[in-house]
Amino acid sequence: MFSIILLIMATIACLPLVFAPADVGAPGSTVRAVNDVRELAVAIMVQQQALQAYHTANPAATGNVTTALVMPPPWLVPAGVVSVIGTSGTYVVGITYYDSTRYRYRAPNIAQALAEEQGYSGSIGITAAGTIASPQGGVVPLPAGVPAGVAGIAEVLD
Repeated sequence: MFSIILLIMATIACLPLVFAPADVGAPGSTVRAVNDVRELAVAIMVQQQALQAYHTANPAATGNVTTALVMPPPWLVPAGVVSVIGTSGTYVVGITYYDSTRYRYRAPNIAQALAEEQGYSGSIGITAAGTIASPQGGVVPLPAGVPAGVAGIAEVLD
């Protein structure tokens, strides 16, 4: 009787291994890293959409926008994803970016995943010299305080 219970418990413990998706990949594998970058890109896009809605509801808000204000619950957005609303010239610009200078994923990989997920928009790219330059030729001026060399989505809000 005891051995039957152990067999049932062992079978239940192995079910996630048998029915896990094939594309998840083991920690540290290339497949896992690609999936992590894609998930991060989707989280950035969701955060940017929430930032747009936040700006619509709070048109006077500027500066860093915390995840809790934009998109509760905050654990849905990975560490390193930052949203900022600010003025750049005559425009109000909202940007959501991944701070790859502090965290582990590289900006070109994030920018590529964002472009693939969003359909190669002109507002996706890597920041440099106060703008976000898209591989498609789009250039969006950025508010002060956005670091250079990070990947993100920037859009003129007003």
